[in-house]
Amino acid sequence: GKMDYDGIVVQLPLAPDLDIEAVLNTVPPLKDIDVLGKVAKESYATGKINRTPPVAKAVLEILEAHNVKLKGKKIVVAGQGRLVGEPVSMMFRRMKVPHDTIDINTSEKKKLEFFKNADIIISGMGVPHFIKKDMIKKGLVLIDAGTSEQGGKTVGDVDPSCESMASLLTPVPGGLGPITVVSVLRNLL
Repeated sequence: GKMDYDGIVVQLPLAPDLDIEAVLNTVPPLKDIDVLGKVAKESYATGKINRTPPVAKAVLEILEAHNVKLKGKKIVVAGQGRLVGEPVSMMFRRMKVPHDTIDINTSEKKKLEFFKNADIIISGMGVPHFIKKDMIKKGLVLIDAGTSEQGGKTVGDVDPSCESMASLLTPVPGGLGPITVVSVLRNLL
């Protein structure tokens, strides 16, 4: 008989010689539960589908679970990568939530300015412990979605010293990751 399936996930990273975009774009949009293919992303961005990218959904769930209100807040999305920054920005645009973005072209000066004024930072830069205590203001919300290897351990973008400043700081590992997995499975259902 014919194999039927409900969703496809491409486990990243792929081997360096493979064209990631091409591979992600072969996933049929309706089966793209990670919302990483071009068509699925565009359909989400333009409101054609309501299947939220899993990381973005996880960010929202954490904010809602802690009663973090977005209205009138200075929100910064640090990093515009395929897996974190881009989908989170897409979700905020769809929700009409104003936010600033930091990408590889953002100057150091501008970066520091954004961080210093932020009420909420969602970081997916993948730079170990980039965000330091003296770069942020007291009481802010820090969602750390950056993961990188450092000395054989998985670490986030946020330096542990930031904990004393933040009203909420998600741990790495064990913070956003498990909720993202739940979101993938919810998209599957």
